[in-house]
Amino acid sequence: MDIHSLGGQHFYYLESCKRQLWLYLRQINLAGGHEPVELGKFIHEETYKNEKKEIQIGGFKIDFIHKDGYVHETKSSKTIKPKHQSQPLFYAYYLRYMMGFEHIQGAKIHYPLLNKVKTIPLDQSAKAMIENKIDQILQIAKEKQMPDVHSNKGLCQKCAYYEFCYI
Repeated sequence: MDIHSLGGQHFYYLESCKRQLWLYLRQINLAGGHEPVELGKFIHEETYKNEKKEIQIGGFKIDFIHKDGYVHETKSSKTIKPKHQSQPLFYAYYLRYMMGFEHIQGAKIHYPLLNKVKTIPLDQSAKAMIENKIDQILQIAKEKQMPDVHSNKGLCQKCAYYEFCYI
């Protein structure tokens, strides 16, 4: 596994649960049909219909890129969370530093349920943060032992992997 095989889901799982990431890295994907995942897909499909969506690059799909130089990502969350930043910033990082698209400035996260947009520049701090997260993901991919169950079982009850981990 290398940077070219990473996608947004890797960053999402790194932020939420290392066990979930470890399982996903081994092609154990239980998210399909999970209600929160399906809601997110619906909101994504029904929002920003005028934009060209889902641009496939390597192992990931970008919601859309606008001429403003920002990668745009849509989140179905009712709250703006710092953990939402990694996925679109990785897309911007990959486009700029791996593919050479110098005009990429960062990421914009759209929250249609809140009618808000969060802009995150791809500055040196963001670049270092993404490189650190890439290293973490690649390290977890190498681990032979599955990480322990997440410490917050209440959070786990909403997870597609809940039954796999607890039952």
